[in-house]
Amino acid sequence: MKNLGKVKSFRCGVQSNEIPKGVWRLFCMLLFLSPIHVFPVDEIAIRKKEIFPSDSLVKAVSHVVENDKIGIEISETGKIVRITDKNRQQSYPINEATEIEGLFSYQVQIDRENEGIFKITQIMRDSMGDRSCKIEKRISLLNDGVHIEVHILGNDYPWSSPIHTKLKWNVHESTKFWTAWGKENKKKTTLNLDGDKTSEATHSDVWEDPLVPAKFGDMELSYGGRREDGFVKAFSLPLATILQPDKKSSLNMVFSPRDTIINMKMKTTVDGNLIFSRLNDRIDPDNMISFSYDLFFKEDDWRPVLGWMVEKYPNYFNPPNSRVHEFAGTSSYSGYNGDMDVKKYKDMAYGFNWYAVRNWPYLGMFMPPVDEGETWQSWTGFGSGTATTGRTVSYQIIRDSHKKMHKQGFHLLEYFNLNEFGYQIKFPYDSTFTNTSEPLWKESNNLLHQKLKPAIRYEENNRVRFSWNRCVIMDPGHEVYHKYLMGQAERIIKNIPEFDGICIDRLDWFEGFNYREDDGISMINGKQAWALPLSLHKIMKPLSDLMHKNDKVIFYNPHLSRLDFAKYFDGIFDEHGDRGNKINLSALLALKKPIVGWIHNQETIEGQPDHWMQKYLYLGVYPMAPYPEANHSLEASEWADNLFLDYGLIFKALRGKQWIFEPNVAKVENDAAKINVFKTENGVLVPIVLGKDKNEVNVHLKLKKLLSDGKFKSYIAYPGDKKWSRFNGISKSNGEKVNIKLKRGAVFLLFK
Repeated sequence: MKNLGKVKSFRCGVQSNEIPKGVWRLFCMLLFLSPIHVFPVDEIAIRKKEIFPSDSLVKAVSHVVENDKIGIEISETGKIVRITDKNRQQSYPINEATEIEGLFSYQVQIDRENEGIFKITQIMRDSMGDRSCKIEKRISLLNDGVHIEVHILGNDYPWSSPIHTKLKWNVHESTKFWTAWGKENKKKTTLNLDGDKTSEATHSDVWEDPLVPAKFGDMELSYGGRREDGFVKAFSLPLATILQPDKKSSLNMVFSPRDTIINMKMKTTVDGNLIFSRLNDRIDPDNMISFSYDLFFKEDDWRPVLGWMVEKYPNYFNPPNSRVHEFAGTSSYSGYNGDMDVKKYKDMAYGFNWYAVRNWPYLGMFMPPVDEGETWQSWTGFGSGTATTGRTVSYQIIRDSHKKMHKQGFHLLEYFNLNEFGYQIKFPYDSTFTNTSEPLWKESNNLLHQKLKPAIRYEENNRVRFSWNRCVIMDPGHEVYHKYLMGQAERIIKNIPEFDGICIDRLDWFEGFNYREDDGISMINGKQAWALPLSLHKIMKPLSDLMHKNDKVIFYNPHLSRLDFAKYFDGIFDEHGDRGNKINLSALLALKKPIVGWIHNQETIEGQPDHWMQKYLYLGVYPMAPYPEANHSLEASEWADNLFLDYGLIFKALRGKQWIFEPNVAKVENDAAKINVFKTENGVLVPIVLGKDKNEVNVHLKLKKLLSDGKFKSYIAYPGDKKWSRFNGISKSNGEKVNIKLKRGAVFLLFK
């Protein structure tokens, strides 16, 4: 083992310097067999200090670091044990540390690098001395908080173990917790997705408000969600907020989305433990694991931490192509390209159609390599397992479809997919497909096995995954398929210049690993592999650059709801938008982007139609519009048309939506209804919704924070209204509180 520096700490009365691995292993075995119990360094104080229980927030203080706004105390074991908010004159004992599961601290060294900057170096080892690594942690005081950078470097052979970043908080009666969660459903139904049983909820009675903090409890969530539990128990932004309403304060922890995140979990316990765990990182001498996070104080509300994150990481929240707000509105997934009732759809605030006509001959061949004027047969199969013949297609026919949609005043997005390829794929290859008289691209089995085979994604035990109509799952991180997909995108841009953009389907395939490849930084079940989130970044960076350079927009169907994925996309089209937890996760990714929530059919919403429309508006979401030939989504009907026309005025006012992050900016007394606030291209929109059987509510609005110049005109509308009416119930003099009537459980205010 390399000499990693002088030692500052003592363990069990023995000064720890460099001990050979064999001697260390023997020493540990003897201690284990003796009646003396060896405690990890985080469970004992240094021998010079008093010993405290392992869950105590009191630790021996080694260093005090402070500036005009914030102060921290660092223990001799390298943990932050107290944090002070000087602005509010509040100080809290905490216990913050980054540790590796199964290892304990063997050496600790603390160095002051500059004013307000400390470097903490820890040597970690397991009890047998087989695994070891160095953790270097740099703590910097900033104007608004504490910035912490962590670097981990292994020794000897590669291995992996969860990396835990922990924060312990003294929980009081008033303490609340919040994160960008989906909120777990109370009722679940079963969905069979590509042969995998997952949990899905599609009923209004299971939705839980994601904007309501909760008491600390025993909870475990996955970043983005996991396929095995139906992407239910998840969080979409890597942050956590601990609120103390009695102190009008909150402590916030935010991880940088710029860092490589393979997999991450968040765990809380009822007694105030908060643990972010990074999973599947490879620890070895050739791979420096680096990540950073911030601790900072804000007001006792979830809005300021979102505002801080949006300001700190704008590229993850702003749409790369701002033109996307022209598309914002109720939308559809359909192969229909006939004439539309333009006035009706404009009154519904209709925006675009994700074109489900499937002009491609098979999945993955979205634009065949043919000459201008040449035709091909499109594919229309869906889940039937049988071949079906589509229509005759050419570049000109596709161009005409886009022109027709534009002439009616709407937009059309082409279908795109990064993982699913082919139709009725044979594995192993059946040579009877070979037909040298036809171009290779016409038969997906031939193209796959003769050109693209190296990019097939392999799961554990050499398993190949198939999806609908037995297409095969590919890895776009592999150079072969990466180059193929970029060629497809370039062909669309070249031959269909009229198209507005693409919508990419099913990012759930970027969960997991390709066991046939090695990315150099990840491990799974003791094996080196390729983490598929890396493939998403590898393909989306050039694809996003290409599309946006040509003024196209990119929507996506997330399934896997992660902020680091979201940076490449202009908007969200969530196929599970009628699942309460999924639309919550997606809405919090779309704080400054348009988002469309799926509605599978009329039966989903007809029991509580106002509930559905108001829930979407509360979250800043457009629902799918009722549309002809809707593909596994809401069909046009007189009933559905009338419902959407009742809310069309409000959906129009939502265009250009951006969430407002001022703390405690709006509240309904006694939580009699839900309230949110958005800045839009029309002004400031305040939906007051889900009041159920209430006839009126008392609303508190901090208008000075909504409208900085204090000058405004206020308007009011209810479900069913066709125009906004002037509202005199709020003025500059008495505008902070108002009693207001509800109709159908809602009222909408617009300030200009």
